[in-house]
Amino acid sequence: MKNYYNFVLLLLVMLLTAGCEFDDYDYLEESDNYFDELNENALEFDEFLAITSSGFDSIRVDSNYCYEFEYYDSLTDECVFEVMCDEETDECERVDIIYDEFLLYLENKDYITQDFSISHHGSIEDIDLIVEFYINSNDNLELLMGSDIDEMSMSIWDEFSFLIPDSLRPDLRYFGIFTDGVDETLAYVSQRDYVENPHIWYLAVDYLDYTSQNKEEFYATLIHEFAHIFSLENSQLDYYYEYDCIYLTVDDWCFYENSYLNLFYEEFWKKELYEFHFNLVQELGSEEEAGYELYDSYPSYFVTQYAATNILEDFAESFMMYVLLSNNQIQNSPRVVSTQKIIFFNNFDELKEMRIQIRDNLEKLNKMN
Repeated sequence: MKNYYNFVLLLLVMLLTAGCEFDDYDYLEESDNYFDELNENALEFDEFLAITSSGFDSIRVDSNYCYEFEYYDSLTDECVFEVMCDEETDECERVDIIYDEFLLYLENKDYITQDFSISHHGSIEDIDLIVEFYINSNDNLELLMGSDIDEMSMSIWDEFSFLIPDSLRPDLRYFGIFTDGVDETLAYVSQRDYVENPHIWYLAVDYLDYTSQNKEEFYATLIHEFAHIFSLENSQLDYYYEYDCIYLTVDDWCFYENSYLNLFYEEFWKKELYEFHFNLVQELGSEEEAGYELYDSYPSYFVTQYAATNILEDFAESFMMYVLLSNNQIQNSPRVVSTQKIIFFNNFDELKEMRIQIRDNLEKLNKMN
């Protein structure tokens, strides 16, 4: 007998257990139509084998960013994986095994080398946006300032919004394009209205660096900037505290006890590092100069030199490495503090799921390029 091996959780059981009344005839009619639609899109078992038998590296991605063994559901805006298999043979078990192997392949895919680092240059102090957009509730761009939406702006936005879907970034509401020249600041995030709406963020990307940089650095930078957004959202801190803060403080911010950054601070910065960094900033006059000195003093404490700039950059660089390094790379890394910072994110189920989702999206983007 044929079984539709469906990796989308169907909630039909809720209709059977909810105890509510409904018309049996209408329900069956709707169900038949629904499953007819599913069956029409499902792959035959032999088709699934043909796609996966040549190796996972050869699997293509279509214009909807779906693997060729998935189909695009326009109603949910999702890629769906369904395979028709025979329960009376080992077909369904083989589908399960192959799909698990594919997930393991994604987990162990290398997206950067162990000594990878981003070149962070320039300052955002004197940067002016060329184009600015509002990100509406449908995750589409509405022009606020500058020329009409051009192909370059849309390409940058499309890649970012796919890599980091809107469900992960509810506080990102503005997007901008700028340039400060090649190989300076590639991208940055900032609060658009620090006084009235400190939890609302915007992302700005340098279009010249987008065209000249390799995509590895571009995607790594976007993941780094995203780490700032989710670690500084209003569920994580009090932007204007008027009390003695006993947890991590940065500028006017008091982080909550169980916030990502306060826990990161408690584990890696609270003892000698925080005070040493503070004294270096006072002595040398800037966090950038203090970061060089701090990294020279504690090179095994940081995943990159830029991570030593301050605790916010340390968190963002460490999360970037957490996403981009494969499981094998992380497991085979030296057992030093910088590796412990990467493993730190495994303490949070939601961040583990986030890593899987971003890596899957990254794989699809790489196959599209």
